[in-house]
Amino acid sequence: MINVDFTAGKETSGKAAEPVKATTKTKAPEAPKAVSLNEAALEEIKAVKGISKNLAENIVSTRPFSSLDELLKVKGMGEKLLARIRAYISL
Repeated sequence: MINVDFTAGKETSGKAAEPVKATTKTKAPEAPKAVSLNEAALEEIKAVKGISKNLAENIVSTRPFSSLDELLKVKGMGEKLLARIRAYISL
């Protein structure tokens, strides 16, 4: 085992080093805007993570919806998928 003294030859004032302050401000990432399934174009609906091209087409052909729970009638939409995408969709 080798011991190396990295403080040799350096003067210390006996004070602890001051913490470095960050100079750039970072914004929290914005929540994605909810896609209106009653009004959005096919491409916008397909852009929602979890919605396939076929499901998006089924949604468009079945709309309008009066509640998000009506999406369960759409072929390809299940309770688990609806629960995962509910935050990203609206009517």
